[in-house]
Amino acid sequence: MLLFWIAFILTRPWGAEVGNILSRSSDRGGLGLGNAGASALLIAGLVLLVAYQTVQIRRHPLQPLPLPINRQTGQPQRPNGAVVDVLPD
Repeated sequence: MLLFWIAFILTRPWGAEVGNILSRSSDRGGLGLGNAGASALLIAGLVLLVAYQTVQIRRHPLQPLPLPINRQTGQPQRPNGAVVDVLPD
C-alpha cells in the first residue's frame, strides 16, 4: 500500500505537468494543442500502447505455469485453491 501512495504522489505532478506542456500556448512554452488536442494525443498514445501489447502477446504467448510440487513427496499436485500452511517439523 505504501508503494502505491509513493507512486501516486510522485507521478501525479508529472502527469499534470505533461498535460500543461501539451495544452499551454506556444508563447508560454507549451505545444499549443489546447485541452482537446492534449486529450486526443494522450488517448491516441494509450490506444497505441494497448494495441502494441495486444500484438506482442499474440505473437509470443505466455507459457503456462507448472503445477505446484508437493514438498513432502516431490510429486506434482493439482492446485485446489486452499491455503497451504507450512507446519514445523
